Amino acid sequence: MDELLTLAHALNASPVHLLVPPDDDDAPYPVTPKVRIPRKLARWFVRGLESLPGQNWRLFGVEGPADEVVIRDGKSDEWTIGRRSDGERNRHAGR
Repeated sequence: MDELLTLAHALNASPVHLLVPPDDDDAPYPVTPKVRIPRKLARWFVRGLESLPGQNWRLFGVEGPADEVVIRDGKSDEWTIGRRSDGERNRHAGR
């Protein structure tokens, strides 16, 4: 991981794009030997925005810092990343 972050810094690139090429969003990408998903979804997985097929998405979303939230706009591919209070966390616990 240290080398990946150092290389990303040296190239002035996001680490996610070093892991999953950003050139063809729909091209299949092998995230495991048996799971291939579109590259766009693989980048979302690396960013912690989307679980993989077969994963429990409820558990996937709770492993981050308790005060950090990522919300996806259901009408587009827009994401909001920020912080919320305990009360807001409970209100947005569903997917």
